[in-house]
Amino acid sequence: MNNHPPPPDYFTTIYQPKSNILNMRNLALICLLVALFAAGAAQGQQNPTPAACGLPAEGPIYSSVTYTLTADCEQTGQLELTGPPPEDPGRTLTIDGAGHTIKLGAGDFAFIGNQDTRNTIELKNVTIDGQFNMRPIIIESKSISAEKVTFTRNYGLLIQAASATLTNVLFVNNRTDSVGFGANGGTLNIAPGASITVTNAVFRYNYNMNIVVHGGGSLTTEGCLRFTGNLAYNVVHDGVWASAGSWTDNSDSECSGEIGNGGQAVLPPAQLPPCGLPAELLIIDADLTFDLRGDCEGFIGLVVSEGVHATIMANGYRISRTESLPAVYRVAGDASLTISDAIFDKGQFLNYGTLTVTHSEVRNSLHLALINYGTASFSNMLFQDNSAPAFAGLYYGGAIFSKGIGTFSDSKFDGVTGVNAALLANGGTVVLNLNGCIIFERLAQSLPETLVAGGATLNDNREVGACSPVVGPRARVNSESSAKETTVQITPPPSDICDGIPDAVPLGAIACLFREPGRLTVYRVDEESRGHFALAATQAQ
Repeated sequence: MNNHPPPPDYFTTIYQPKSNILNMRNLALICLLVALFAAGAAQGQQNPTPAACGLPAEGPIYSSVTYTLTADCEQTGQLELTGPPPEDPGRTLTIDGAGHTIKLGAGDFAFIGNQDTRNTIELKNVTIDGQFNMRPIIIESKSISAEKVTFTRNYGLLIQAASATLTNVLFVNNRTDSVGFGANGGTLNIAPGASITVTNAVFRYNYNMNIVVHGGGSLTTEGCLRFTGNLAYNVVHDGVWASAGSWTDNSDSECSGEIGNGGQAVLPPAQLPPCGLPAELLIIDADLTFDLRGDCEGFIGLVVSEGVHATIMANGYRISRTESLPAVYRVAGDASLTISDAIFDKGQFLNYGTLTVTHSEVRNSLHLALINYGTASFSNMLFQDNSAPAFAGLYYGGAIFSKGIGTFSDSKFDGVTGVNAALLANGGTVVLNLNGCIIFERLAQSLPETLVAGGATLNDNREVGACSPVVGPRARVNSESSAKETTVQITPPPSDICDGIPDAVPLGAIACLFREPGRLTVYRVDEESRGHFALAATQAQ
């Protein structure tokens, strides 16, 4: 018969109060075993294996690593630097694109530093293409550095870090749908307390608040710097928005040559066809005047860059978009666009600056005739057969004023449908002015002429009684024609051509060169001393 007691339970024995010394020794042993197991587990955690292109599609980063691309890559998830233990100095994720592109797939983030002040992300020689899939690049780390990097088609916040150094970078065609001074940057978002230094950079075609410096954040720009075709403001800082952070601009020139990952700082100027406006998107970077000589079909739209002043003398010609999308006329902050005697077919105005349109017609707009955040003035206008879709619980009519001042004088609204008011003013800072003879005809059933909401102000100074405003272009042409040759009488005869004509320069006996605001125009001369328009070149061209 076995009288020995059963063996004691191991963990129970450790904590039996037989001997303090024994207890301490056993506890130390357990702690050592746990530490050894933990160390072994940590050693077993490996960074994700690169794909054939040289970069993992997604995964956690456990230790500092450099990935060099051998081809274009596409991410399916996020690369996240894990939080290092207290004794770890931090981890660095370095991506050398070697001239290739990383396309971002669907998801919430692209690269994450895990909000740890010791983690660093470095990008170089690479293009980050967001593909407009609403996947923002949020980089939360101690710091980020980017050199020779192109950021394109990214949506929403692009970079957010405690500090960042960006050198030789190109931001092109990035966007966000948020608007207003409180919005996040569509290209570069500088968080409160963050410090960002940008050296040699081009920002082009970025939509809605190009750079936003939030309160307590700071931006410093150095070297060369070029903004072109951006909406609505180049940089939203404490000089634009009282609650924003600071911008110190130490740049000394506009960029030229190569920038980013093989990009160009300056694009070739658009070639102007006979009508006077190009079919491709027109970026206006210098004060220019356009004098139309025919109908412009298939016009995509234009952007008047911040601080630029542009004029379009349409001379009664039509500017139209042949596709279902509207031709959009965008005016950036502190810019101005003045238009006269135009017929806009399937067009839309998006204004953050100063927009002045006179003696023109806006017709067949299905996407809001006007979205105004600046100062817009329309006089002697015909708004005809315009409509808009409903979204966000609101219906928009002939115009919407969100943070702007809009003035309509001696104008007619005919056939507004699909909305809840011909004119909508919405917002406490909005002012809508109606002056002179204003006529509303053929409005949809029960559609009010004006709707004022959100504390907006309506100054209704319309004429009382019957009136008939003079609306539309003052010089109409056959809208089916594609061009009209402009002729002028040039005297005296060819033997003494241009003599006595102010500022004219003879080109032999066959033509005269005229200096006009913002351009040079050449007229060829026929045997009857009549001048026929030949070509024109703007200062930029």
